[in-house]
Amino acid sequence: MYYLGIYLNKNRSKPSAYAIIEKQLKNLKKQYYVIDVNEFPVGAGFSVIEEKIMKTFHDRSLLIVKKVFSQDRRPAKKVPAYPVIICGFDPEQGNPFTPIRQKEIPVECIMLSNATQPQIDTGLTLGSVKK
Repeated sequence: MYYLGIYLNKNRSKPSAYAIIEKQLKNLKKQYYVIDVNEFPVGAGFSVIEEKIMKTFHDRSLLIVKKVFSQDRRPAKKVPAYPVIICGFDPEQGNPFTPIRQKEIPVECIMLSNATQPQIDTGLTLGSVKK
């Protein structure tokens, strides 16, 4: 399984960054390998970041096909496992990932703040409409 982590810097004069990480299971232990780490250009618009998210999500080399076995002697199903996208941003900016979620790409968001209570952004699930 692969993860795409994105950090949005609230200061536009400093670059935002991303990392692609691969998770493997070896000897019953999870091992993580960094595949790629890079920065977006300074002052890059959100369209550049959105393009990277879309390209990574639809990248066939990062798609893993898992076998799911049934307990009642049916043949195994092959289920695709797309990269998990995790994004960190400042809540004062608002959530810039809502348009990507509306394109039915699941994005997990982490809002970085100094608040004492954690905040949870449930976002949209596939096929749902925000009211």
